[in-house]
Amino acid sequence: MKVERENFLTLVQTTESKALRHYFFGERAASKIPDVPEDTPKRPIKSAAVVGAGTMGGGIAMNLPTPEYRSSSWR
Repeated sequence: MKVERENFLTLVQTTESKALRHYFFGERAASKIPDVPEDTPKRPIKSAAVVGAGTMGGGIAMNLPTPEYRSSSWR
């Protein structure tokens, strides 16, 4: 247990560990918009369009088609 604690205390102070914690909390903060109440109704997404089929557009279009969404893409 002593060795494990020493290793943990060493690793928790690394740049990588700090970056991962920052990412973890930043990701959660990004989903919360100030001044928007939690009980705000959400509108359903029925279709989506992706303009551009480059790396980003292609990736988005590839992940959209599911049974619940229609999708189209234009170059």
